[in-house]
Amino acid sequence: MLDFSVQAEPMQPDSAPSSPWRGFRVSQANDQKLMKLHSIVETLLRKMLVRGVHGEVLVKFSVHDGMIEQIEECVRRKYR
Repeated sequence: MLDFSVQAEPMQPDSAPSSPWRGFRVSQANDQKLMKLHSIVETLLRKMLVRGVHGEVLVKFSVHDGMIEQIEECVRRKYR
């Protein structure tokens, strides 16, 4: 699995793009999807990061022309 690290703070619409964000599409649709993505990750972390839980969590998002099109989540619990 690949690990992509990005800056923690979002880019403001009126600021000039810096090197890591060059060409970053700021739009209301992407903002809504990004909030949804953060919410999904936070919810999954709260559910999975407890003692006694074993498994895998996958979050996948599809992008088309710089816009987030779809977000998918998958939880696989392992029973011992």
